[in-house]
Amino acid sequence: MKIFAVGGYDEIGKNMTCIESEGEALILDIGLHIENLMGQDYDVTSMTRKELRQLEVLPDDRILEGIKDKVVGIVIGHGHLDHIGAVTKIAHTYDCPIFVTPFSAEILRGQCMEEKNYKLERDIRVVKPGETVRMGRSFSVEFVPAAHSIPDTTISAIHTEEGTVIYANDYKFDHDVTLGHETNTERLAELGKAGVKALIFDTTRVERPGHTGNEDEAVQKIRNAMAECDPEGGIIATTFASHILRHQNIILAATEMNRRVIFLGRSMEKYIACANRLGLLDLMGSRVFGRKNSMERALGKAEKKKFVFIVTGNQGEPNSVLDRISRGELPYDFSKRNDSILFCCEVIPTETNRKCRDELERRLSPLAKNIVRDLHVSGHAAREDVRKMLTLTKPEHVIPTHGGRARLESARDLALEEGFPDGNIHLLHDGEMLEIK
Repeated sequence: MKIFAVGGYDEIGKNMTCIESEGEALILDIGLHIENLMGQDYDVTSMTRKELRQLEVLPDDRILEGIKDKVVGIVIGHGHLDHIGAVTKIAHTYDCPIFVTPFSAEILRGQCMEEKNYKLERDIRVVKPGETVRMGRSFSVEFVPAAHSIPDTTISAIHTEEGTVIYANDYKFDHDVTLGHETNTERLAELGKAGVKALIFDTTRVERPGHTGNEDEAVQKIRNAMAECDPEGGIIATTFASHILRHQNIILAATEMNRRVIFLGRSMEKYIACANRLGLLDLMGSRVFGRKNSMERALGKAEKKKFVFIVTGNQGEPNSVLDRISRGELPYDFSKRNDSILFCCEVIPTETNRKCRDELERRLSPLAKNIVRDLHVSGHAAREDVRKMLTLTKPEHVIPTHGGRARLESARDLALEEGFPDGNIHLLHDGEMLEIK
């Protein structure tokens, strides 16, 4: 069995892995490196693969040139752009179907409609969490339900004659899920007892001690912050556009305060449309505006004390709605100094994100009455959750990914603590191949 570390092993994002077994190959995720797009006004839909590779935004799949004709399927674990965002740029070069869960399928169809350079004439097959699908002669892929910060996330259990590989890239253990699925720990334990050849796992928060909390902890933080806002002022909340459960909880909290919600931003518009088509979100009278002219009209007409504005820009992304509000490019009136800005998120731990967010807050601080940060619970496993994944699955080979070098090394230390042999812990770089027997 060969495991190709195409992308995501030297950085957070750009996830792409390939497994070759018994003469066939399977691709897991094809994501973007979002950090390298920050700070510039790039239109990814109109850019070529060559242009994006020069920016180190795409996984460099040239390592797979010799086995392209062996690829029998592409499996996407969930709909975040660092896992699905490069599908329209790369997947058409492989003659095989793409397997996605329902929410990810909605996102992918939207990306296909927007893509300007490449036509993805591939079979998009929708798989429900919990199902198992045969791919080619060599692979049987089990879509194990997982909790994360986006609906329909799955952990892939790839069964082959050479053994089972578990690809757990991204997950958390949340036992109070109100939208989506809990991570199926019983099934993971069963797989561990049966024998797992290799575990490939997310290390984004492996350096954080303890366990990642449940989403209801974030809900309570948000409710408390909203209760303390000036009743005569506006409330601007910003979070990840794909976090549908977070949107629903803010809508509920706003309704209890006799406020309605207005969503602002193109990515908000896209993700909410996907959620609506699948019946995942009750807007409860909320309005959604994605185009500049419609956003300007909505902000100009809205009586701020009657609304909560949920906007893009939680990481300080240039040209996001909150960035443009902070620069005066969208008509939000801060003159009464009674407005609250709620960051219902954490800063993604990269240098570019921290810089963009710091610059955004510097512009907002003189304008708002108060800024509240970190109203959030992560969708990623913390250190003790990673330990739990290792003990549940008991893999022969340990392969950390999605975190950058320091986090991968921290994951190795954790695996050593749990008694895994150092020779079976593999810290790969992008572009490397590991053969295991």
